[in-house]
Amino acid sequence: MNNSSAIVGAMIISPLMYSILSASIATYNRDWKSFKKSILTFSVGTFVAIITAIFVGLYYSTSIRSEISGRIAESPLDYFLIAIFCGLGGTYAFFSPKTHQAVGGVAISVALLPPIVMSGIGLGIGITEQNIDLVASSSEIVLSNLLGIYLGSLVMIIFLNRISKD
Repeated sequence: MNNSSAIVGAMIISPLMYSILSASIATYNRDWKSFKKSILTFSVGTFVAIITAIFVGLYYSTSIRSEISGRIAESPLDYFLIAIFCGLGGTYAFFSPKTHQAVGGVAISVALLPPIVMSGIGLGIGITEQNIDLVASSSEIVLSNLLGIYLGSLVMIIFLNRISKD
């Protein structure tokens, strides 16, 4: 659609961030049952987004436009660093009663769902055009964001737990 509003709308409905936060909490608490549940929830959400995007890529004349190409042009390291800070901020906001509403803004800035959707659209385009560049690039971004948010969240959980003990 090449529409910033549509992309921001897709980002704000990214419930996947809560699954990552839950996985970080479970890791800190060594609660592997909850960790597995969080990973399963994240995986199901990701799968649904990818399948939906594949159908969009297959059945609509979708092309790689500036909104998509601009996102995959950046270095995965840039996304990773941003994701770490967003994981830190999102976790702090989640546990801070006064800033709890900021979690949606953090999800927007990290943007988990759009790269996942780009992977699905890339698969749809790749199936018809025999091109996997978009899938590879967007998958790299998804993994960078996922790891960055998880690590940032885990660091903030450790920090908040230490200061609450003091």
